[in-house]
Amino acid sequence: MNAHANTQLDIDLISLPRHRPPGPLPRPTPEEVALARQLGIVPAVVVRPSSSNPLDRGYVLAHGVRHWMLAQQAEIYRIDAVIRDDLTEQEAYLLLKQDLQGALENPIEEARALQAQLEAIDSPRKNKVPLLAGITGISYQTLHHKLRLLKLAPQVQEWVAQGKLSTSLAKHLVRLSTDKQVTLGQQAVKEGWTVRQLQAAINNRAAPANAPDKDPNILRLERTMTEALGFQYHIKTKDRGGRRGQVVIRYDSLEELEHINERLLGGARHPRSP
Repeated sequence: MNAHANTQLDIDLISLPRHRPPGPLPRPTPEEVALARQLGIVPAVVVRPSSSNPLDRGYVLAHGVRHWMLAQQAEIYRIDAVIRDDLTEQEAYLLLKQDLQGALENPIEEARALQAQLEAIDSPRKNKVPLLAGITGISYQTLHHKLRLLKLAPQVQEWVAQGKLSTSLAKHLVRLSTDKQVTLGQQAVKEGWTVRQLQAAINNRAAPANAPDKDPNILRLERTMTEALGFQYHIKTKDRGGRRGQVVIRYDSLEELEHINERLLGGARHPRSP
């Protein structure tokens, strides 16, 4: 089959991929369904073969979820399709993510959808997050932070879902006890705290009123290293010229520490104690 093939497919042969981007499916309106039923056609979808086995006639959607759902509701059993044999799983995922962009839900529902995808991966636990990061195109660190939102107290999760508490604030509450999460989360919502104010409250100290701004070159290096490692990379200087200081890489589990070591050592594993 050609890499690009335009054809018609039975609707029953097309399904959503097992690992699809988080987000609700776009529901066609009654007016759209009535028009499609009257015309007997819907716009084309983009699909890729569900298997490399030529005897497997199934396909998974890469674009056009709304059109696929519209055909089902309008009882149209064959639809136009562009078959893309050349799409990798990650490329198809990113294409579908773009397709569903307008229907994305709140961060908590997104985290639940990602967790469901994680549990569906048939692999040892320590490999699951890196594998899901590869499928979704989300960095290891970002994916980790999204999933950790599910460790928040239910009340805090509700504030995040409602948009009252930003994820940038919420991720700092995860490591606290449930009671402290709720207490500080409530204060952050009520008083409109910044990340610096929340961190100061967590550490039981006053936020500095006029803290000096970090050198732009240091900030740029922190961003570069954070993107390269997939983990927060902080540089703490001890003098104005930045000639002395410390490098701090934050991790929250032994799995993350091992992942950091592998990145720093170029894939070589650190020796384990007997």
